[in-house]
Amino acid sequence: CYLPRERPTEIDYVEKPGKPPHVPRSFNAEETQKLLDAVPGRLVPLIVLCAFAGVRRCEVERLDWEDIRWKHDDIQIWA
Repeated sequence: CYLPRERPTEIDYVEKPGKPPHVPRSFNAEETQKLLDAVPGRLVPLIVLCAFAGVRRCEVERLDWEDIRWKHDDIQIWA
């Protein structure tokens, strides 16, 4: 037995649960400075890489200092 696609069923009237859409937010220079002043020193590199280099947190967590290639002005991010 099957249900025809063109005929509505009860499930069509049930409200579907879902998360509200996440709206990303960015910090201005003053907010970023406040954040950098407030965090422990060990977190500053993580925040700087995320804020100014566009590196995702999960990518930063996999980085070694050797991946930041100063002579080439780039950051090597591995899959």
